Amino acid sequence: MTFDPKKHQVFLITAGVILLVTIVVAVLWRGAAGTLTAALADLDRAQSSYDAVAAKHRGEPTEALVKKYQQRLVDSKERAAAMRTVVPDRVLPSYSPSSFKETVRGLRDRLYAASTEASVAIPEDIGFSEYLGEKVPEKELIPKLSSQLAIIQDVLEVLLTNHAVSVVTIDRNPDSSLAGSTEMIEDAETFGNEGPAGGPRLGKTADIAAGKARAVYTTVPVKFDLRIAPDKLYCVFAAIRNRDHFYRIRRVRAIDEVMTQGEMKDPSDITEEVAVEMVVDHVLPILAPAERAPATK
Repeated sequence: MTFDPKKHQVFLITAGVILLVTIVVAVLWRGAAGTLTAALADLDRAQSSYDAVAAKHRGEPTEALVKKYQQRLVDSKERAAAMRTVVPDRVLPSYSPSSFKETVRGLRDRLYAASTEASVAIPEDIGFSEYLGEKVPEKELIPKLSSQLAIIQDVLEVLLTNHAVSVVTIDRNPDSSLAGSTEMIEDAETFGNEGPAGGPRLGKTADIAAGKARAVYTTVPVKFDLRIAPDKLYCVFAAIRNRDHFYRIRRVRAIDEVMTQGEMKDPSDITEEVAVEMVVDHVLPILAPAERAPATK
């Protein structure tokens, strides 16, 4: 017995419609189930975040609690603004590429003459060997080079004043983990945007996080390898701290070494030196225009 499509045309059409409706319903059901799962996950994250806020701040975000933390925010901003106005940071000179080269040469000559007079060995190029020749710095590098020049000038003057034994090397570009780092904080106005563990959550994606965080300061590091008497080391740290720029000594490694002169017949033949590796940062606050304090000369 053969199947005649013409005789069963109505049956085939009905079966096709039923199959099509079944497929559409299955697709719609699968989409709805996925949406429901995502909605439940979002709800769970929101509940976890809410519970973390309540646990962290010892209570639910009632109106009184919100006012309390709003006042804390105002107080914190006022203290931060006051701190920025007292940060010592003399404005760096403005250089053109050619004037920077001239300044480096003049400073090199002055510091090298002073080091000879003080009997303190320093690198003859003071860390700027490439710019003592024919090379001219690129214009976009001038701000970074200006900070490096200020660090080198200030630190070498401190070391000469405190009679360091020698400055072995000056590295303007220490390892990449130190060079040009930028410190970020969460924008204070994202208060309450905590993650499940109660810590700050800047955003679900990198783009959202970037919009809710801002740079607080950037740093320009220079590394010095030097030798000095142990009792002079604290004086060096204090003098660097008291310079007109905002410096931070980020890393110090020191090794004591006993030096003897000829045969060791008398205690006076024994001297101590400290081999020091020191990274000094020029800290540059990144402020909004309204937050900038008038520059002091």
